[in-house]
Parts: sequence; C-alpha cells; structure tokens
Amino acid sequence: FRWYYDEIPLRGYVGEVTKGGEVYLLPSHQFQMEYNRDRVIDAVVVPDVTKKVLLKANTPVEVAFEYGVKWKETDVTFEDRPAHQPSSHEDETIEIQWFSIVNSCVLVVLLTGFVVYIVMKVLRKEISTE
Repeated sequence: FRWYYDEIPLRGYVGEVTKGGEVYLLPSHQFQMEYNRDRVIDAVVVPDVTKKVLLKANTPVEVAFEYGVKWKETDVTFEDRPAHQPSSHEDETIEIQWFSIVNSCVLVVLLTGFVVYIVMKVLRKEISTE
C-alpha cells in the first residue's frame, strides 16, 4: 500500500508469498514518526513479520489487525524536511518506451543513409568533371 501523511509518502505491504506458494497476511504494523516541536518530519511504516498469519485456500481465518506508533524527536527543521526524506520516485517503476527507442534508431540510420547518398552523389559529380 501507499498513502500520505502530511505530504510524506508511506509505503508498506500487508502480505507476502513464499517461494513455496504459501500466502501470509501481516496484520501488525509499526509506524515510526519523527517530529520537531509540533511538525512531523518523517514517517515510516514497518510490518511486524513475527505476527504473520498463514492464509489457506477456502479456510476462514479470524484476524485481529493492530498497529503501534513510536514517536521520536529530531533536530531536523520543517524547512529541511524535503532533504531529509528519500526521493519520492524511488519505488515507482520506470516504463521504457521501446517503440520510441527503436523508432529513433531507425530514423538516425535512415537520415545518415540519406546524407551519405547525397555526399557520394556530389563527390562522384566532382570527380567526373575533373
């Protein structure tokens, strides 16, 4: 999941799948908040993997969700908060536009071919007139 608290991006996950195909739910999360006076500077969410619950197909499970918050004072000022936080693009996936890359390469090859053809035609004319 991803959500925002006071314009701070929080990212976390609520489950995991093992290599063996077992599906686990993580019902317990810890929020770690850093503050300076009355302003929140940073926030991180960490799941508690020791309390994970195994989910089995077609088997009902009763789960109690819980969370905790730890507050920690910091010396970072509110004005310096953006420099303290990681880049907002670090978890976003980058989609490579392969068609545009191939199209650009083909265009470069064609234009180079045209220039070479014109230069060769001019040079042949110059050499034959001498």
